[in-house]
Amino acid sequence: MKKSFFAQAALIFALVSILGGTAALSMEHSGHGRAAAVPEQSAPGSGQVFSAAGIIEKISGNALTISHGAVPALNWPSMTMVFVLESEDLLEGVKEGDKISFDFRAQGNSFIIVNLEAL
Repeated sequence: MKKSFFAQAALIFALVSILGGTAALSMEHSGHGRAAAVPEQSAPGSGQVFSAAGIIEKISGNALTISHGAVPALNWPSMTMVFVLESEDLLEGVKEGDKISFDFRAQGNSFIIVNLEAL
């Protein structure tokens, strides 16, 4: 019995390693307090900026939780996720509950808002 368990565990580990271990992460778009991972097939290039519109659900320091519409350029559906502000000055004139349009770029596993405007 133990031999079978270890064989199954080794097989699962091998499959995850072969697939790069990112398939499960690329589907994390729930926005439960974390920024979503970028799907590999639509990973933004260095410095590439994307646009979206949504509603500010929560402001926490330099992080915004935003319920946003689809982002076709990234093949993202509508979802709620956390974005980081490039500058807290971008918060001037906006508050929780406001409808906004914003531009963002990827930086590692974070999404950085570079421009924000109340609608």
